[in-house]
Amino acid sequence: MTYTLATRMKAFQSSIFSELGAYKKEKIAAGHKMIDLSIGNPDMPPADFVREEMVHTASAKESY
Repeated sequence: MTYTLATRMKAFQSSIFSELGAYKKEKIAAGHKMIDLSIGNPDMPPADFVREEMVHTASAKESY
C-alpha cells in the first residue's frame, strides 16, 4: 500500500534538531571531534577541560 502526503504537509520544514544532527555528522566526517551536550540530563558536572573550552568559546567575540 502506498501513501501520498497531503499538499499542506509541504509547508512544514525540517526541525532544528535534524539540521543540527546533519551538521554534526558532516563535522565528524570532516575529522572534527565533537562533544554533544544536547542530549540527556547529566548527573555529574562535565570534565574540567570541557568547562574550560565552553568558557573560552563563550567569551570569544567571534562567537557572537
